[in-house]
Amino acid sequence: MEIKLVVNADDFGRTRDINRGILHAFRHGIVTSASLMVNFAAFDEAAQTAQEFDLPVGVHFNLTEGFPVSDSTDVASLVDSQGRFFRKNTFMLSLAQGRIKEREVRTELYAQMEMCRKAGLSPDHYDSHHHIHILPMIRRVSRDIAVEAGVVRARRISRPFPGQSMRSRSIQWLTFAAETKWSPTPDPTIFWGFDLMNQRDKRAVLRRTLNGLQPGVHELMCHPGFHSEDNIGFYNLERFDELQALCHESVTELAADNDIQLLSFNDLKNDYAN
Repeated sequence: MEIKLVVNADDFGRTRDINRGILHAFRHGIVTSASLMVNFAAFDEAAQTAQEFDLPVGVHFNLTEGFPVSDSTDVASLVDSQGRFFRKNTFMLSLAQGRIKEREVRTELYAQMEMCRKAGLSPDHYDSHHHIHILPMIRRVSRDIAVEAGVVRARRISRPFPGQSMRSRSIQWLTFAAETKWSPTPDPTIFWGFDLMNQRDKRAVLRRTLNGLQPGVHELMCHPGFHSEDNIGFYNLERFDELQALCHESVTELAADNDIQLLSFNDLKNDYAN
């Protein structure tokens, strides 16, 4: 059995510097795919870049950062008094308390999917900012919208594996616990990426991950980018560290030496998760 790996870069479209970093990692590193944030100003540039360079893309559904694509009055349960999405913790609490309205989630996620399609893109997968697509109700709505658009592949969070840091294992267990099993779909079965965010030596994490992959289908989440002057939160300088690691010769050579097939989600036509 072969080792198949999708290396997916999140947050494509968030800033121009992130766009440049993802493209660089796609052309010169091991990145094979990207997920689009459609509700930021750099989305149009990202869409054009994906088409120009044949970069496979999916939708990075987002309900926890920035402004909605929809009119804020149509998604009032999702936004604050300034019309901005509630931040992650507030959103999670509102969802748990039943204050997030399903019809408004459907309105906004449908609008985000349509943004990609109207830009001339054919998304081959979907995932989400802060992994909201695995949560109750959001999971059902996002899947309905994606399948209606012909997008059946999705990010799934697997159990953590030996070798991951304690922090990453804890985060992955919590995320995995939030996800219930779906019907079999052609999604990657093993998820990696929390260590890459949580550990300082990004190159060492990538080497350890690539050396530890067993035969099967995997997804490695990453967040490459050039340093941005935009206010994008705590994970900014680390994006450049990821970019350098993803493009480092020792990493690209290791993928080849280990006979790892670097694929996009669209390449996983005959692989099904159980």
